[in-house]
Amino acid sequence: IEIKLFCYRLSFICIYYTRINGKMYPEWKRLWWENPSMKSSDKQLEKLLVGSWVIGKEALDTIKAQADTEKVGLQEVVIKNGTISEKELTKMYSETIDTNFIDLNPKEIKREILKLIPEKFAKQYKVVLFGVEEDGGKLIAMEDPDDVQAINFLQKQIGTNLKTYIAPSSSILQA
Repeated sequence: IEIKLFCYRLSFICIYYTRINGKMYPEWKRLWWENPSMKSSDKQLEKLLVGSWVIGKEALDTIKAQADTEKVGLQEVVIKNGTISEKELTKMYSETIDTNFIDLNPKEIKREILKLIPEKFAKQYKVVLFGVEEDGGKLIAMEDPDDVQAINFLQKQIGTNLKTYIAPSSSILQA
């Protein structure tokens, strides 16, 4: 029996404790994204964009004002305005969390491989199985590769030998 008990928030990391057969096991989860729909926390996004020299402080202030006016997240405005593409932002994030990046081409993914993950789950967690290695390792692309709940489900559904990549949301939805 597996039960998620509680979460301690420590700066960018959340420690979930899971009770399995009476023993406690910690699971680490980075808290970069505010929610599963890849809305980056505005403060972290600001640091990433300014720290990577994508935009300056003045441009950032203008974009923040626009986000406040439109009542949307900073990430949405940055991508919509063309300050940075979703692909480039995802690639920058992948380097931050030391995860492999992939930009999926839906035409290259075999249908029988796609069908190994239920469509409802794939859409909910924005995850795609895009390949199987010779040793049986499953190659999955996710919007949030630190989503412990999604990883646990995938391990039960398709096995424990998973190789996780991060991909832009639009790339995953096209597949």
